Amino acid sequence: MARPLYATLALTLALAVPSASQSAPQSDWARLLKQDARISFNPARTELAAITAIEAGGLDQGTRAAALFALGASGSKRGRALIVEALASENLQERCAAVLALGELGVGVSPLLERLRGDSAPLVAECALLALMRTGRWAAADYVEAVSESG
Repeated sequence: MARPLYATLALTLALAVPSASQSAPQSDWARLLKQDARISFNPARTELAAITAIEAGGLDQGTRAAALFALGASGSKRGRALIVEALASENLQERCAAVLALGELGVGVSPLLERLRGDSAPLVAECALLALMRTGRWAAADYVEAVSESG
């Protein structure tokens, strides 16, 4: 009978008295939340930064892929040509980022994404399905549902 009492008391003390290891992550988290409150997403600034970086060249594959996706996430009409051009890249990461960027653009991309469903690279085809869902269009969701039901 004494063991449950000691276990309860130990648990209560552990939860009531934060150790140094418990307070550090909480203070880091609080700092990140304060920082997040000051930082905002600005589509125009993101579009400009991504286009400038891509056109300047010299980006590693991951950064170029992130810039392509940022163009889609910002809703960039000017960046659409860069995104579509990246679909022909030999780099799989870049191609997948371009496909996902099209999904973020959402408007007028469903036919292209449906064609990409038949891509020879399975990852690109899977990204096309995810991108179709991200367009927010009912017809695209119906297409993805039909593909999933067909196996």
